[in-house]
Amino acid sequence: MVSDIVFDFGNVLYQLDIDGCHERLANICKLSVDDFLSLLSPIIARYEKGEIGDENFIWHLQQYNQTINPRELVEAWNSMLVGVDLRIPKLLLDLSQDYNLYLLSNINGLHARHVDRHLSNVLKEPDFLNKYFNNYFYSHLIRLRKPDTEVYQYVSDKIPTSQGSLLFIDDNMDNVEAALEHGWIAQWHNPQLNIIDCIDGYLQER
Repeated sequence: MVSDIVFDFGNVLYQLDIDGCHERLANICKLSVDDFLSLLSPIIARYEKGEIGDENFIWHLQQYNQTINPRELVEAWNSMLVGVDLRIPKLLLDLSQDYNLYLLSNINGLHARHVDRHLSNVLKEPDFLNKYFNNYFYSHLIRLRKPDTEVYQYVSDKIPTSQGSLLFIDDNMDNVEAALEHGWIAQWHNPQLNIIDCIDGYLQER
């Protein structure tokens, strides 16, 4: 029986526009999207693991177009973050009556601060993470990133329950498969669907 739910954040609880963001950044950097992803994916991974900071990340982007204003790069990068369904707090509050809730997200400094501002301004929730989750695990803070094996062990060590009662929900199949290999119960979430409409089905299947 599931007693703990570990949510991914982006495209599960918080809507993203990943492809649009990559297209905008590639255009600014004067690269094709394929070249942008090939060249910058390793840098983004390091950024999400906290190995480099905000300024260093922007510096890497600037190398492909040194005439661009850093503010434009930040705005393009943050354009990935679309927003949150206003019903999400109620969903989490309802679930918390029966489950311990956790958040495990590949994220970075710029995005984390942007999300915090959005949640505070739109939902009027200045302490969203601590209010609705027993604990949260941001990759740039714990310096571990999905789907690396170490991140699942790190989270397991922090959650006082058996792996067999933990349900992990993520929109990235690589992350889901890695969680399954670690022994978690894991569910892929279609980012085109609203988690509010899907969560009961995910839980009933377990």
